[in-house]
Amino acid sequence: MATIISSQPTISPADALWALYQSQTKQVRKAFRSRIMAEEGMTSNKISGMRAFERYIPTQERKKASELVEAIRKGVNDVNDAVAKRTHVGRKAEDFLTELESN
Repeated sequence: MATIISSQPTISPADALWALYQSQTKQVRKAFRSRIMAEEGMTSNKISGMRAFERYIPTQERKKASELVEAIRKGVNDVNDAVAKRTHVGRKAEDFLTELESN
């Protein structure tokens, strides 16, 4: 088993994983690499499958879906901003909505 020495008071998650990986036996590292390669293969298959699926969706439907996703993102961002500012606490809903619309 290897010992890792670091002069930094904190260690990044990537460095911690790398140290853990290096401390494993060759058999474990080989199994780990195989699992990563299988995972990457699955990811690329999913992506190519999604691209093939997108070819069959009419352009107009993709545009509507994209607009819907953007509207949802905007709504989520607005809610997150309001929560971060705590602007909704202790107010009437009408006052809160009026303030959101004015910003």
